[in-house]
Amino acid sequence: MKYSHAWSERPGGAGAARLRQLRRPQATQDQYDPFVKLWLEWNDLGHLGQPYDPMLATPDKFELFAGWLLGADGEWGRSRNKDLNMIRSALNRFFDDNQQGRPLKGTDVASMVTNYRGLMVAKKVAAGEEADLHRVPCPEAALLTLIALGQSAVGENLSWIANLLLQLIGWFRADTMAGLRAGDVTIDNFGHLNVLIRHMKFRPAYRTQPGLMTIPPGPADQPLHTRNVVFAIFRRAMDADPSVFSMIGRRVSPTATNGAAAAQLITDKLRELVDVKSLNLPVGATVSSHSFREMGATAAAKAGYDSIRMAAHGHWREIATMFNSYIKPFLDAFPFSLVLAELNDFLRST
Repeated sequence: MKYSHAWSERPGGAGAARLRQLRRPQATQDQYDPFVKLWLEWNDLGHLGQPYDPMLATPDKFELFAGWLLGADGEWGRSRNKDLNMIRSALNRFFDDNQQGRPLKGTDVASMVTNYRGLMVAKKVAAGEEADLHRVPCPEAALLTLIALGQSAVGENLSWIANLLLQLIGWFRADTMAGLRAGDVTIDNFGHLNVLIRHMKFRPAYRTQPGLMTIPPGPADQPLHTRNVVFAIFRRAMDADPSVFSMIGRRVSPTATNGAAAAQLITDKLRELVDVKSLNLPVGATVSSHSFREMGATAAAKAGYDSIRMAAHGHWREIATMFNSYIKPFLDAFPFSLVLAELNDFLRST
């Protein structure tokens, strides 16, 4: 029999669930839920036709579960996430929510977390993926390079540059870019950029009811305003290929390897078009498709723009999540950029 959540059905359960919701950020719960589902799936598989009790957790049992996630040598298991500690935290919260305390702790579990990460990094390296490099926001030079190339590029290069600039200005993850279809990106009669968002992490409702992002153009009397220049590249690309922004989705599914396939595709093209060596990054640092999201948030913070508008633009439910994960780690080292400030000036306070 599959395990079901019975706690919410107990007397007082509905009210308690509401109280718990208020003290636990929904964004964290959304991040943890997929790991709990994997735990329930593994317990349902059990051994020799007999399911395990999902409420019973020991270090040995957790090690078997971690092995299932990891997979055998040369094979991927059920997860590509290196952070077993986050999975442990998700399960401990799940057990605690069901009055079982937090059983996954101690030196054995800590050692397992460390060893799991090492094995997962080795798998990624063997598969030709980068692992354990310090990703940083793209610097201003990356945007300037893409703009310079986009003003004269043709063919597939123009299409790729337009897609990279769209991801950059929208602060999109790679899976959102891969979820775009023909006609989802338009520039209306007032010059506004409109993007239908069909795929976004933590927003499953967008699969059936797409979200809409609208970004205004720069001032009409300033043709060299950064956003006007970028929009001009979008128009060139759309004139050449009306379905240009569905290009990534035609190559890779937004759900393939939980978005990692789209991220790798975009990262490879970014590094092909923009010479990473020319960006003067710190030793051990790198940029990837996700660096655009960090770049946008950090640059807007440096410009002093409105945090509520920024969180809404990046689709963060909590301003604290945006700040702690995307801005705070880079705020001191990332320089103020007039070009990036101008690109994002629609986020300033009104």
